[in-house]
Amino acid sequence: AYLPPRRNRQGQVMVSALVNNPGRYPGRIDFRMHQSDDGWKVYDVVGNGASAIAFYRTYFRRAMR
Repeated sequence: AYLPPRRNRQGQVMVSALVNNPGRYPGRIDFRMHQSDDGWKVYDVVGNGASAIAFYRTYFRRAMR
């Protein structure tokens, strides 16, 4: 199920989807988007509070050391 989109002050939009997990709480995936000249672009995906951008930023920082 998709939740209604939410817009912040910078014009970015977050669309959330609930994922069924039988016997457990539903998971949640948030798609953070911004509008460009070519249409809407996803710039981050957040799963149950964990940002893909934050994960990969840490991953590459460790790899560079």
